Amino acid sequence: MKDPAAGGAARSSPRKKKRLSWQLHKRRLQYQLLTGFGKELPPADDLYVAHEQRFLSLLQKLLDIRQSLEYYRTKALPEYCAACAALGADVWCVVSVDAVGKGTDAERFRHAMCAINETKELKSHYFNADEVLAGALRFLDIHINAMRSVKSQIEHRKHVKLEFDCYERKVARLCELQTVNVKKLERNQAKLQRAKDALQVATFDLYRVFAKYESERDTMLNGELEMVRQVMNGFYSKNASATNFVIPEDVDRASIEQRTQEIYTQMVAKELEHDPQRVLVSPALAPLEPSQQQPRRSGDAGAILPSTAALSVDAEQTKTPLELPASPASAPTCASASACASALRAEPADDDDLADRLRTIQLSRPTTTEHLETAYVRDAITPEEYTETCTKLISQFKTAETALRLGGFLGDIEAFISQYRLDCPRALERLVRIGVPATVVHNSTNRKADSVNVAQTVQNFITLMDVLKLNIRAVDEIQPLLCEMMTSLTQVSGLPADFQGRDKMEGWLRTLNTMRASDEIDDDQARQLSFDLERAYSSFMAFLNK
Repeated sequence: MKDPAAGGAARSSPRKKKRLSWQLHKRRLQYQLLTGFGKELPPADDLYVAHEQRFLSLLQKLLDIRQSLEYYRTKALPEYCAACAALGADVWCVVSVDAVGKGTDAERFRHAMCAINETKELKSHYFNADEVLAGALRFLDIHINAMRSVKSQIEHRKHVKLEFDCYERKVARLCELQTVNVKKLERNQAKLQRAKDALQVATFDLYRVFAKYESERDTMLNGELEMVRQVMNGFYSKNASATNFVIPEDVDRASIEQRTQEIYTQMVAKELEHDPQRVLVSPALAPLEPSQQQPRRSGDAGAILPSTAALSVDAEQTKTPLELPASPASAPTCASASACASALRAEPADDDDLADRLRTIQLSRPTTTEHLETAYVRDAITPEEYTETCTKLISQFKTAETALRLGGFLGDIEAFISQYRLDCPRALERLVRIGVPATVVHNSTNRKADSVNVAQTVQNFITLMDVLKLNIRAVDEIQPLLCEMMTSLTQVSGLPADFQGRDKMEGWLRTLNTMRASDEIDDDQARQLSFDLERAYSSFMAFLNK
C-alpha cells in the first residue's frame, strides 16, 4: 500500500518547483525594473559589452555588404547591361536594310553593346557573372547565419548575468542586516557561487567565439571577394575587348553624294511608275558647296553637319501632294529591336560559338564524371582528390546546364544524354540525381580531429534549422547548407551506417537537386524538412551521449 505522506510529497514537489520558478522570475523582473528606473546600478560589465558590441557591429557590416552585393547583382549590373543592349538596338534601327550584314560601324557597335551581358559565359572560367555573384552571396549567407546563431548564446549569458546580479544584490542586503539567518545567508551564497561559475563559463565560451571572428576579420571574406573580383575583371575585360575598335569620324562625302543621287532617282522613278499621267521634272541634285564638304571637327560640339541640311533642302524641293506608295522591298521600317533582329538571316557568330562551347561542356562533364566515379570505386584516387574534383565537375555541370536551359538548347537532361548515347549511369546518378560527391553521402574519412567535426555538425544543424525558422525557402540558400551539414556529419567517426537521419537528409538532397536554384520549397516541405532535421539532430545527440 502506498504511503500517503510520500504521495503528498510527490504532489508538492512540482508545486514547489513552480513556486520557486515564479519567485526567481519575480526577482529578475524586479531587478530589471530597478535598474531600468535608475534605482539600482548593475555591476560593471564594460569589458564584455565592448567585445559583444564589436561582434554585433561585424555582423551588421556583413549584412550591409550582402545588401550592396545583392543590389549590384539584381539591379545595377542587369540595368547596365539592358541599357547597353537597348542603345545597340536603337543604333541598329538607324542602319538601312541594304547595309545589313555588311559589317558597318553601326552594326559593329550594335554587336558590341549586345555582347555586354552579365549572364553570358566568361572566358576566364565556367561561371557567368550572375551565377558567380549568387555563389558569393550564398557563401556570405553562411557566415551571417553562423554569426546569427551566436545570438542564442548571448541571450543565455544575459539571463545568467541577471541571475548573478540578483543573488549578489540579495547577499549584499542580507549582510547589511544586524540579525541574519546564517543558513539563509549560506544558502544564498552558494547560489551566488553557482551563478558566478555559470556566468564565467558562458562568458568564456562567448570570448572564444568573439576571438575567432576577431582573428578572421581580415581574411573571412577572401573567398567571396575573390569571386567578385573575378566577375569584375572578367566582365569588364570582355566588355573592353568587345568595344576595342575605332569608328572613324571622317566619311567619304563623294560616295554619300553619289548614294544620295541614286536613292533620289529611285524615288522619282517609283513615283512616275505609280502615276504615269503625271509628268515630273527630275532636277539634278545640286552639288555640295566646297565649304560644306569639310567634315565637322571633333571638338566642335555645336556644329551641324552640312550634309544633313543639304539633304533636308532637297527633300523639301521634291515634296509632292501625292503619297508615295510604301514598298516593303525598298523602304522597310524598324519599329523595335525585335523587328530588326527578325530581319536578320542568321544569328551572330558569338551566339553560335557560345552554344557550341556550352554543348561541348555539357557533353564532356558526364563522361569525365563517369571516369572519376570508376577511379574512385577502384581506389585509384584518394577521397580528398575525389571530393575536390567531383565538386568542381558538379559545379561546372550545373552552370552549363543552366546556360543551356536559358538558351533553349536543353529540355530534359536525361533525354539529352540518351539522345547523344552517353553511356554514363554513374555520372547521371552523381550529377543529376544526387548532386553531391559520394564522400558527402557516405563516410570515407578517418580524421583525428573528431571533436571539430562534431562541433561543426552541431553548428550546421542549428544554422539550417534557424534558416527554416526565418522562413527562408529558396533552394539556392537551403541546398548549400544541407550539403555542408551532410559533409560534416559523414566525417564524424563511429557514426553507424544505419544512422536514422542519413537517409532522410540524402532524400532531401535529391529533392533539392532536382529543383532549380530560383525555386522555393512550399510550407509543407519546409515543415517536413524541419521535422526531419529535428529528429536527425536528436538522433545525433543521442549517438554522442552513448
